[in-house]
Amino acid sequence: KPIMSWPVATIGENEKVFKMIEMVMGEGYLASHYFVTASVCALSPLQYAQESADTIIAYARANQPVTVLTAPMTGVSTPISDIGALVAQNAELLAGIVLAQLVQPGVPVIYGTATYAADMRSGAFITGSPLSNLIDRAALQLAQSLYHMPTRTLAGNTDAKVPDIQAGYETMQNYIQLLMGGTHMINECLGILDGMMTVSYEKYIIDEEMLRRVGCMMRGLDTSEASFDMGVLLETPHMEPFLMHESTLAACSGQWQPDVACWSNYDTWFAEGCPSILDRAAEKCRERLESAPDDLLTPKLNQELSAFAEATV
Repeated sequence: KPIMSWPVATIGENEKVFKMIEMVMGEGYLASHYFVTASVCALSPLQYAQESADTIIAYARANQPVTVLTAPMTGVSTPISDIGALVAQNAELLAGIVLAQLVQPGVPVIYGTATYAADMRSGAFITGSPLSNLIDRAALQLAQSLYHMPTRTLAGNTDAKVPDIQAGYETMQNYIQLLMGGTHMINECLGILDGMMTVSYEKYIIDEEMLRRVGCMMRGLDTSEASFDMGVLLETPHMEPFLMHESTLAACSGQWQPDVACWSNYDTWFAEGCPSILDRAAEKCRERLESAPDDLLTPKLNQELSAFAEATV
């Protein structure tokens, strides 16, 4: 999976990130491998901060994929009209893409969309509006159909403060619209609460299941040649159920199953102590944390990285 770095202030500081990567992966590794990217956000309307431009330049020089992102608020940092916001967003992204190509022609670039609404009652930043997703879906189609570029967007956001019903329907709304809109990669997608201000471990687990659900929907019907074989239907006597048919038994182990949603009947759920979905998610999270390794690097490499970080402060 790609490594996501965080944009930092100067070209020199980005180069220190690259140096630490090669301390782990080997000297010269980045020259021949696409390994790390950073989401570089425009400063809407229609500009880039100096550190953002520096990050684009640094990644392009290192021949690492540049993820250009813009996150305007309709009616605040972009026009409130859908098409006006789409045009402004696209102009910001193209500016970042052109900069990367001027530095390193042919460097991989990812087209990133993240339009948000503003609550016109207060001007507050809103991530759960269905309207901003419509703009992003159009941008995703523009990038893929006209520019033939890989895309990323921010999905799974919600303005809910706790993992409640609002968190569920706003998150699923964003997943469905943006993944079915064709995005290749999503960020800020698991466990996000309060407009990206905090993260819930329980919601992280729940969101994983929601993404699996959307993935199942995106696959659509099975239209393989085997699925059109009507032999089972024609050979089974009328009014005889299919529960014990060999085709059912062969396929049942591969049936889609939830990770934390409750599919048992009421009596079983009650006998288990009436656990909520948050209870089940918390238990899965505990199991995952307990089984996680203490470290992915060797003690020697950790010492070298710590010494490098301290020397460059």
